[in-house]
Amino acid sequence: MTIKGKSKTYPDGSKWLQKNGQLLEIVNFLGGGRFDVKFENSPVFKSGAKEIKNGVVKNKNLPAVCGRGCIGYGNFGTMINGGNTPEYEVWKGMVRRCYDENSPNYSIYGGRGVTVCEEWHNFQNFARWYTGLPNYNKGFHLDKDLLDKSNITYSLEKCTLVPQSINSLFTGGFKSIVHMNARKNKWVVQMQMGEKCLNGNKRQSYFGEYHDRDQAIEVYFENKIKHVISVANKEKENLDERVYLNLTNPVWIREYIEELTLSHKDNGEEE
Repeated sequence: MTIKGKSKTYPDGSKWLQKNGQLLEIVNFLGGGRFDVKFENSPVFKSGAKEIKNGVVKNKNLPAVCGRGCIGYGNFGTMINGGNTPEYEVWKGMVRRCYDENSPNYSIYGGRGVTVCEEWHNFQNFARWYTGLPNYNKGFHLDKDLLDKSNITYSLEKCTLVPQSINSLFTGGFKSIVHMNARKNKWVVQMQMGEKCLNGNKRQSYFGEYHDRDQAIEVYFENKIKHVISVANKEKENLDERVYLNLTNPVWIREYIEELTLSHKDNGEEE
């Protein structure tokens, strides 16, 4: 029932318990069974009488992804054409690999102390940063440590977007830089250089076998560094200038790979 711009059933200022355990306050009756409402920690937003009565009004500031990430209130939606928006897909993947122990990549992210900054726990904040980048709509990959190789927190100060060709230079982990061929008692040097076999699988390029492990490691770095610099030069226009400078610096590249290798050992993985 309504009287002159007021709702008798849902008067302004009244509070209604929702199934999420929070009280929803009626701010203003809009007519036609629509209301301005708000939770204690939310801005004012619109809802219908049926949803209020059934207790199903959602608080978008409550964690909805892995108990950490919330959708938030703002201009950025999560769905488009029946699927996730690119920014939501990237954000959800970031949160999952840091906080979801069932995520396939948790062991090399959250399991190693990688976190998401508090500001980016809110999807709206991440999406505003992500869609503001000049290359956000090119399908590039979110990266957290090519600006700062020691960084373990996803944040706007430390993150950038890079092409898949750059991201794949360091994916797959570095449990060991070279490996032993027990039958020959030699250290084998091989790595992925972006080439593929006829069946489409990634091809390992071979750089020889060596009795001396230190010699094998030097051969590895000599060829890996050349490859990284070559790819960085090809992708220069798609890279943050600071990332480009790092990826064309032989000392930085070597230290970065050595830190990745060490992180595997620190995580209890055998060489």
